[in-house]
Amino acid sequence: MATATTYQFVELNGTTFHYDVRGSGPALVLLHSGVSDLRFWDDQVDVLAQCYRVIRYDLRGSGQTPFGAGGTAGHDDLRAMLDHLNVDKAIVIGCSVGGGMAIDFAQTHPERTRALIPVAAAVGGYEPDQLDPTELAAREKIGQAVEEAYEAGDLERAAWLYAQVWMDGPKRTPEQV
Repeated sequence: MATATTYQFVELNGTTFHYDVRGSGPALVLLHSGVSDLRFWDDQVDVLAQCYRVIRYDLRGSGQTPFGAGGTAGHDDLRAMLDHLNVDKAIVIGCSVGGGMAIDFAQTHPERTRALIPVAAAVGGYEPDQLDPTELAAREKIGQAVEEAYEAGDLERAAWLYAQVWMDGPKRTPEQV
């Protein structure tokens, strides 16, 4: 039987986060991929909430959470969310961008990480100057266009642009796909 969804909002680190908490037990955080929102985990949340206090939220610039003030790393947003919910330690699961954020959180706050489960994590650590200049320029151009589409509320365009990046790649034309 599905548990009741009780979406909430909280102001943290210069933006208003949309989040959901269900169940009881050890804290389990679910961080979605970059092209989705907290609903990414809808098929898992009820089962997990039988054993865990499941915490999921729309990452900055996703779903119902606006980008807000810039300059805050995703792992700092996670720390602020855990502080808000009075969680000392959590199991952190993240997919894609969420997986990279989970890894960054575990590296930055090992004392608050009970376990780490990255799924197809988009990890950082490389320097942009290691990329081919043409690829770097294409990524920056599409990244700016994605941000503008999100800020304008044009989620269809943002999704299309993400598809260009992750499916087409920065150097292929639509005719080649």
